[in-house]
Amino acid sequence: MATQKEVAELAGVSFITVSRVINNMGNVKEETRKKVEAAVKELNYYPNILGRGLNQGLTGSIGVVASIPEDTSLESNPYYSSLLEGIETVCREKRFDLLLSTQRLADIDFDYLRLYYQRKADGMIFLGETDFSEDEIVKIDDENIPCVVIGDRPKSKTISFVDSDNVQGGFDCTKSLFDRGHRRIAFLSVEAFNLNVHDREIGYRNALKDAGIPIDENLIGKGDFSEQSGADFLEMLLKLDNPPTALICGTDYMALGAFTFAKSNRIKVPENISIIGYDAMDLIRFTNPPLTSNKQPLVKMGSEAAEMLFHRIKNPLMKKEIKIFQISEFPGGSVADLS
Repeated sequence: MATQKEVAELAGVSFITVSRVINNMGNVKEETRKKVEAAVKELNYYPNILGRGLNQGLTGSIGVVASIPEDTSLESNPYYSSLLEGIETVCREKRFDLLLSTQRLADIDFDYLRLYYQRKADGMIFLGETDFSEDEIVKIDDENIPCVVIGDRPKSKTISFVDSDNVQGGFDCTKSLFDRGHRRIAFLSVEAFNLNVHDREIGYRNALKDAGIPIDENLIGKGDFSEQSGADFLEMLLKLDNPPTALICGTDYMALGAFTFAKSNRIKVPENISIIGYDAMDLIRFTNPPLTSNKQPLVKMGSEAAEMLFHRIKNPLMKKEIKIFQISEFPGGSVADLS
């Protein structure tokens, strides 16, 4: 096994310089840092995490908690897998391990900080909605526990967060349908509280108000994230005396359900009804026509959250960071132009 001394000799630098690079400390020229990183890679050197932990109080790992619905598979859900890809890339660059834990939304007494207090992780990233108790927020703030949340905005003095502007995304999506000539536009939200989807519904409602179009509650439904709920909602919409010409679904899964129902019942998409989803899953590219969707830059969101966490691990007293990403339309052929 290679030693830090051998890395220093190969890179042509001092032992101290290697230590500074490995521990991500400043005062190292970029050219020198690249030499050390190349030597580390060539020698397949792994830092002595135990020794580094004793010196810096670090474990060399971060914890990630994903809050997911009961019937959702973490591995197959592109939202979580894309966020994890971004987080893991930064962890690999920092030579930290990633410990993953899942919280089912029904787990009322879930211990969010377990990995941190068990000294298994130097900081925590939370994916999706967090249901921190007041005591947990106070504890995180008072003890300056390094925490970052993706997809939620906790009311905390210290917890950094990364999110998408889902309200603006819902507004822009609805407006894009107005611009194509649509006036009867339906929206499928979710029954359970989900900040992202509910914010998209707020944006949809705001766009209707901005355009002077009365809100028809018959065109707004509540699903459960499943494809079946998308199918059921579209079936109900088509029975209305004045059905909509377009349907926005809060997730791609619900949009796929609506799309599949339409195709199986010989309802032409987009000629008879336009369908738009959210999250731009790879799967939607293979529908015929490809579904139009709204895309969050999930990999970038994951890497940004990881960078924020490492900032706070290095300096626990720094001010909280906030990064809001914009949502862009992923073009497909499931939207008709009526103008």
